[in-house]
Amino acid sequence: MFYNLPPVKSRLAWRVEEFRARVKYALSPPEQVVFVPQEREKAASPTPTLEPTPAPDLSPTLLPVGPTITLPPSPTPALTPTPIPGSVQLSGFRHEYQSWNNCGPATLAFALSYWGWEGDQYDIAPITKPYDRDKNVMPYEMADYVETQTDLRVVNRVGGDLDLLKRFVAAGFPVIVEKGFEGPDFDGWMGHYVLVTGYEDALRSVTLQDSYYGPDQSMTYDSLESYWRAFNFTYLVVYPAEREPEVLAVLGLQADQGYDIESAAQKASDEIFSSQGGISTSPGSIGARIWSRSRTTSALQMLTTRPSPCTPPFRRKNDPGG
Repeated sequence: MFYNLPPVKSRLAWRVEEFRARVKYALSPPEQVVFVPQEREKAASPTPTLEPTPAPDLSPTLLPVGPTITLPPSPTPALTPTPIPGSVQLSGFRHEYQSWNNCGPATLAFALSYWGWEGDQYDIAPITKPYDRDKNVMPYEMADYVETQTDLRVVNRVGGDLDLLKRFVAAGFPVIVEKGFEGPDFDGWMGHYVLVTGYEDALRSVTLQDSYYGPDQSMTYDSLESYWRAFNFTYLVVYPAEREPEVLAVLGLQADQGYDIESAAQKASDEIFSSQGGISTSPGSIGARIWSRSRTTSALQMLTTRPSPCTPPFRRKNDPGG
């Protein structure tokens, strides 16, 4: 009982336990075990030695020499325009004779009627020439009417030529051209619009819808080119929006208006040069120096200064101007 008292036990317990262990090992001592290392049942696997892998022989294998085959060069494709028929005549127009100085609205009505438009020159004139004494409608005014008053589209360009006209007609697009006008029953000269709707290479002629002379008029290539030149070969093409890719394909580089103006100036310049008979323009000559300075100015003057259309010195009652 005295031993179990906490103050006594805490001081004597470890001594009692040590005494008991001594007595136990004295009465029955444990067997002595001597450690003898044993041989390994299996020899340790030797550490593998990595032998270097021989580099592959990259020397080319020489094959038996045979005849050398030479491939012929690929031919460069020729950029030639698609041929067009020698004769085309479009139909489906509604012709009407013009009123006084109204060839512009009347001719535009021809072109619009080809695409199903139901109006006439009297629908167009109040918008393109609201002043009743206005003697002319400019190409840009006609183009603006198409863009703002119809569901159709239009291109307005200068510098056209007969080949371009024929390509448009062959593709199914009639072309409005602005040209000079004079005739056996008319005194004087003025501007006049017509619609080109066909051509005939065998006769070298175009078919025109003319608001003054009537439908299906014929004019030779040379005469059209001569009268067309007075207005810098101006033309307009009306077309439905879904056929715009076809129009752009026919236009080619002239689809770009900047290029169109530059090429028209060059064309006018070349024609001025061809009309300057007797002037030497060989390199280093005085004519060449004068020409190099004046050709651009003269060409641009031709493009920007046009004869006033519809104002001849004499008129008949139903003149074609407008």
